[in-house]
Amino acid sequence: MTETILVSYNQICVFDATLDEPFNDWADDHVHQGFAWRAGSVSFGAVENEETVFVIEVDNPVELDPVAFRVITVPFTVPEHQGVIVGSIGDEREIKIDPGTYQLTFELGRKNEKPWCRISFVKNANPQPRVIKADSEITKLDSFLMSASPAA
Repeated sequence: MTETILVSYNQICVFDATLDEPFNDWADDHVHQGFAWRAGSVSFGAVENEETVFVIEVDNPVELDPVAFRVITVPFTVPEHQGVIVGSIGDEREIKIDPGTYQLTFELGRKNEKPWCRISFVKNANPQPRVIKADSEITKLDSFLMSASPAA
C-alpha cells in the first residue's frame, strides 16, 4: 500500500486500532533513540511536518532502501482482531494484518525532494529493537527505553 499522509507533531505512529489512548508521550531518551514504544503502540520520530509518501509492506523480506537516512526496527504484536492504525496524528489509515508477532521496520528518507517513509511488518518469533541506520538526531544506539506512557 502506498499513500500520502500529512505528518504532524514530527511523528509517525503504528498502533492497535482498539487502544483508547494510542499516542505516546516522549521522554528525552525516546527522542534520542528515535522512537517511543509500549505494547500495542510505537511512535517514530519524523524530521518534517509535511505530506509524506507512505509505503506499508507486510511479510516481504526487508531490503533497506539506500535513500533512507533513518532506519529503526522494533517488536510489534498484531492483535487477534487484526486492526492496526498507521499514520500520524489526524491523518491515519487502518489496515488489517494477520495476528502475530512482527519485526516492524521503519525507514525514513527523501525521494523526488519529498519526505518518504516505509513501514514493514515481517513475522518474527523473537523480534528485537535496533537502530539500523541513524542520522545526527539519533544519539542513543543501544539500551533502549522500551516503555512509554500514553500521551494525555
